[in-house]
Amino acid sequence: MTDDLRTVTAGSVAIRADADSDGRNVYGYAVRWDEQTEEGGAAETPGLREGFARGAFAAAIQERGGRPWPLLDSHRSRGGRVVGSVQFSEDDIGLRYEGRLLDTEAAREYAATIPAGNDGVSLEFLYRGAQSKRSRGAIIHTAINRIAALAGEYIPAYRGATVALRQDGGLDMAEDTS
Repeated sequence: MTDDLRTVTAGSVAIRADADSDGRNVYGYAVRWDEQTEEGGAAETPGLREGFARGAFAAAIQERGGRPWPLLDSHRSRGGRVVGSVQFSEDDIGLRYEGRLLDTEAAREYAATIPAGNDGVSLEFLYRGAQSKRSRGAIIHTAINRIAALAGEYIPAYRGATVALRQDGGLDMAEDTS
């Protein structure tokens, strides 16, 4: 099953202090609809860019039934620890998430690394059964069946995807020649 785990590094982290809270709320975008990775951004698709179509995560969100996803301090493959949880939703901009860091030493350590450059996030998803199309030098995922987690990452592939820390409370690919 781990062979099916795919990661897409997708954004940046910021810490924002609000006067009346504890600094453990996180939010941002894991993916923006109009952005793609640089060419070769995904090891599985060398020479191609990668992106997501609006609605690509709808089935995965619905299948989860309101349960949160883990927020990891780094990818599982690098020994990532659960430091919080997030909920995903789709909007006009992209795949948005909101969540909360745990009250643990690992979560505090993760939050402390953000100002030192650990300011990216990466989406982990299972690509078995994903639907994708190839269009103009890019792979565009149109349906992802399962999201695994969101992980901290030092170097994001998608420049516009974001996260902020707030103190308030197998591919099916169709060719598209358009």
